[in-house]
Amino acid sequence: MLNKKYIFIILVSVIIVYCSCQSGNNIAKDDNITFNVNKNLLSENQYINNELSFSFYPPKGWEIASEEFFDKFSESIKKQKVTDISIVQVFYNPTLQAICYIDKIDIQDNEKINSFLEASKKTFEDAGIQTEIDSFRYSGFDIKQLMVINKQVVSIKLTFFSDEIFEIVYNVPKQFYEKNVKSIESSIGSINKLRERKEL
Repeated sequence: MLNKKYIFIILVSVIIVYCSCQSGNNIAKDDNITFNVNKNLLSENQYINNELSFSFYPPKGWEIASEEFFDKFSESIKKQKVTDISIVQVFYNPTLQAICYIDKIDIQDNEKINSFLEASKKTFEDAGIQTEIDSFRYSGFDIKQLMVINKQVVSIKLTFFSDEIFEIVYNVPKQFYEKNVKSIESSIGSINKLRERKEL
């Protein structure tokens, strides 16, 4: 069953990902940001989406969700009615009860999406919930990010502005976030635009 504590944050949270430069790891670079990519913290299975023209590696231990889980999760998102999105794929770590999902935004209006993200940030801040927001370019994508932390969950959403607008979202219980932030950073750093593939 899906934990209800995720649903409140799932659609309107984005993060500034904290990047650290550790020796012995590969550094993926593009434009104005760098990510530590530690292949030992990533799944062996690369996810490739030709429609959205990107690939990435989910964190190690985050596997593609079962069809039943995917259907229940998609239905829970539809009930929120926050924006027009289609769930593309869901990855789940049962030990952490952590979720990573990919969705496609059906609204092709960058200004409207940016306004929604800024309004969401203000709503959380007014409620006393910690938030941060930033924009950067990485691996050929213009990306909008915001970090939202409540008492239970850290939610990381990256909105990618390209020919198709899509999102990658990581939801992690707060008590597990610190120990898993490097695997999430590695996963984000593994993102490639398909026509601009690079080796990890």
